[in-house]
Amino acid sequence: MVLLPGLGLSSWYLKRLAAALARTTGVWTISTGSGRDAAGTVAQIALTVCEWLKMRNRGPVILLGHSFGAQICAAVAVRAPGLVRGIVLVSPTVDAAARSFGGQAWRFICDVPLESPGLVCYAALRFVTHPLRLVREARAALKFPLETALPAIGVRALVIRGERDRVVSSEWAGVVTGLLPRARLVTIPGEAHGIVYTAPEEVAAAVRHFAEGGECDPGKKSPE
Repeated sequence: MVLLPGLGLSSWYLKRLAAALARTTGVWTISTGSGRDAAGTVAQIALTVCEWLKMRNRGPVILLGHSFGAQICAAVAVRAPGLVRGIVLVSPTVDAAARSFGGQAWRFICDVPLESPGLVCYAALRFVTHPLRLVREARAALKFPLETALPAIGVRALVIRGERDRVVSSEWAGVVTGLLPRARLVTIPGEAHGIVYTAPEEVAAAVRHFAEGGECDPGKKSPE
C-alpha cells in the first residue's frame, strides 16, 4: 500500500496508520511537496506519483490518500489504472458545496475543536513553516473537481469518513461514493477530519477488509 498525506502536510502524521497496516502488508508513504515547497496541479502531482511507482516497481498497489491526498489518488487511478488495484479515499476533499478558500477555511476552523491537540499543533507548525506549499496545494485542490474524475475510475474503491468531520460532509461522502463505479462508504463513529491520525486502527481494519476483497459493490454503502 502507498499512503499520500493531506494539504500542506508531510507523511509524518500517517505513521500510526502505516504501522497498523504494516502488520499485514508492505507500506510506503509519499510526501507530495518537494524543492522550495513546490506543488503543481493535481495532475502534475499525480504524474510524479506515477513515476515514483514505476521507478520502484511498486504496482499495482492499493493507493490511500487523506484529504487532498484523496484527490491525488483519484487522478493517479484515472491516469495509470495499471499501477493501481484499488484506491482508498479518506476524508476526500474538496466538497463541491464549499469550493472556495473561504468555504474551506471555515470548515477547517469548525473542525479544529474536534481534533487531537497533537495533530492541530503539528498542522499549525507545518502551515507556518511551509506557507508557500500550503497556498499552492490549496489552489491545486480548489481547481480540481474531484467529482468529474470519479466516474472514470474502474478499480475498486473505499471511501472512509469520520462521523464528526466538519470539512467533508456526510452528503459529500455519499456523492463521492455514488460517483465511483465500484465503491463502498465506511463511516467511523466519533471521529473528525484527521481520522488517519486519531483512529489508525479503525481505518486500518476497514482498509484490510477492503484489500482482502470485502464488498464494494454499488449499493453496498451502509456505514460500519
